[in-house]
Amino acid sequence: MSPSVVFMLCLPALAVGAVLGWRRRRVVVIDPQARPVLARLRRRSGIAVLLGLVIGGVAALAMLAVRNGDLGRLASLAPAAGGVAALLVVSMAELTTPHLEGDVRTASLQRRRRLDAVDVSTVRMAVATFLVLTLALSLGWVMGSADDMGRPGRSISTVCGATSEGRTPWPGSFYGGLMLYGVGLLALATFAAVAAVAERPHVGATSLETDMRLRRESSRQILLVSAAAAACTLMPVSGLMAGALLGLDCRPWWYVPLGIFWGVVMLVAAGVAAGCLGTALWGPRMVDRVEEPAVVR
Repeated sequence: MSPSVVFMLCLPALAVGAVLGWRRRRVVVIDPQARPVLARLRRRSGIAVLLGLVIGGVAALAMLAVRNGDLGRLASLAPAAGGVAALLVVSMAELTTPHLEGDVRTASLQRRRRLDAVDVSTVRMAVATFLVLTLALSLGWVMGSADDMGRPGRSISTVCGATSEGRTPWPGSFYGGLMLYGVGLLALATFAAVAAVAERPHVGATSLETDMRLRRESSRQILLVSAAAAACTLMPVSGLMAGALLGLDCRPWWYVPLGIFWGVVMLVAAGVAAGCLGTALWGPRMVDRVEEPAVVR
């Protein structure tokens, strides 16, 4: 599939995801005197996420456009490579965040833990996406066989009596080794970016509660970008598996429900990718404490 076709298919999905992300923005209640400082911080974080998505998208499209006779092995790394590039940009922005001072500066002996700066529900969603992707690649590796040119893991074949049949391409070891490597790099980049958020300087003129809530929102954006990259890898993998399993005429009975399952996974992964990217574009909506005393989670 050409990069232009991929781009045209992604635009409507990203538009829908961006609208849903805007409507589902979280609310962070802040002290009024901290608004100028926090607005600068959120603006900086938002620009970093947007710049990271642009650079990551360009890197992914460049890998998709390369024609080097590797039968799509380099293109299979495009989503993970784009995600790593985006997360590196965000990590650099977090590590170079200036110590923004307010009118009032406070000190605390409370120790910050990295897990305190992580949004638990988003972590669960990202981990689930990575686990399903790992399961798909592992299953493809186990079920794969050599194609007619002897390339291992690029085909799935079956035998019915004296008749044999095969389907290519199949996400076996031919593609799976590189893709698992890319997924591992994406996971390491995600951890590094979240750690950078946890270690950045405390923002002046903010309470510890507000500062930690802002860290959670920053880590949430990072996890959303990472989950979107994993889901963009899962989409073609599950789609290839579904098409091959359901397209075989000579097949065991359990290939049909397995193929339907991976077809459903492909649709869910498309929704996850669009929703995560659309939500990551927007930061939380900051509301002064005098306007809304209750904290909306």
